[in-house]
Amino acid sequence: MLPIDALKNGLGYLRSNPMFVVHAARDAARLRVDVPIDLLRWLVARLPKGKGPGEIEIYAKPPALGIGATIDLFGTKLRVTANIGFDTVRADQEEMRIEIRVGDLKVVAPPGARPRR
Repeated sequence: MLPIDALKNGLGYLRSNPMFVVHAARDAARLRVDVPIDLLRWLVARLPKGKGPGEIEIYAKPPALGIGATIDLFGTKLRVTANIGFDTVRADQEEMRIEIRVGDLKVVAPPGARPRR
């Protein structure tokens, strides 16, 4: 069962994006699934703070999806960016298979950062 806060947040998203339901119904009739970037950004904004990567950003990088995040690796802050493309999405009664392609992966350390020995 969903917590009441999750339900309120979901209704808040639908209230601020009323055309989402119309687009979802149209795509369902065409047997397509579209996930708006705004929905992904909305979900990221509601992730618990403190655990996992910080400063996550999601942006359009046609034909892929651009993702950037700051991570803390053993006390060193790293900026990681990548373009993620979806090659194949298949679903049947027993499984769902999603094949992705990661491109332009970059990991940047701050100036003066040195590896531990």
